[in-house]
Amino acid sequence: MLDHADLIIPDVYDPDVLSAVRWLQEHLPFSDEYLAQLIGASTGLFSEWKTGAQALTDSQMETLEIYHLQ
Repeated sequence: MLDHADLIIPDVYDPDVLSAVRWLQEHLPFSDEYLAQLIGASTGLFSEWKTGAQALTDSQMETLEIYHLQ
């Protein structure tokens, strides 16, 4: 399980969840499949969220924020 100190997103990225996800996927091996599973979403829904075509639930967004993907 990850804790607060495990993921630190540099301040050069916007403070929104999508920017943090993009940073993680550019710099660390976090696949869409892994992050979708982490938040309890399908890979397709997660991928579409990244393009702005779909929205995640409040609960899914909160899960990303818990892991400092904000």
